[in-house]
Amino acid sequence: MPNPTVLSGMRQPRSVRLEEIRSVQPDNTVALPAAVAPGATTYVSKYRRYRVQVTVPQSYIGPDGRKNTGGKMIEAQFDEGVYRNDDRDPDVRKLVDETLQSNKYFGAFGSMAHFWLASDQQARTDARRIQAAMDTLKALPKDAVEQYVAELRQGEDEDHAMPPAEPQCSVRPIPPAAQ
Repeated sequence: MPNPTVLSGMRQPRSVRLEEIRSVQPDNTVALPAAVAPGATTYVSKYRRYRVQVTVPQSYIGPDGRKNTGGKMIEAQFDEGVYRNDDRDPDVRKLVDETLQSNKYFGAFGSMAHFWLASDQQARTDARRIQAAMDTLKALPKDAVEQYVAELRQGEDEDHAMPPAEPQCSVRPIPPAAQ
């Protein structure tokens, strides 16, 4: 692992920093891996370890008397409450999605369902977060909201204005004796 660059001293002015940022070429950026493989469906469960069996291989006794198992067992195993359906075979992926979404324990996020789609959970959480922020802004007085919005606007200064440094005393003054 390469050593990080250590900068000494204070930051440069904003104009210099912005020029350095603009000078960086897009070729130098590193592409981050996707959190979920494309085409994968993510499910979330309220239980840490939850398992749904999708197919049941049939076993039978052949004409020679040996027991044979036909088919492949496919199951959805939730690990830490999350299952990603990212099988390589698109037919298996489709079968798992259809089976899980037609399961009687599948439902919407926030219901009594045992598991649900992660995208549904994310959408509902985002909508509720926005609604809570709007309710908070509506409950505040108008002048407080205007002051808050004014503080969020970007200033025209090149860099932060710092107060002058106070002189440092090496000797601490002796407090007067209590009488």
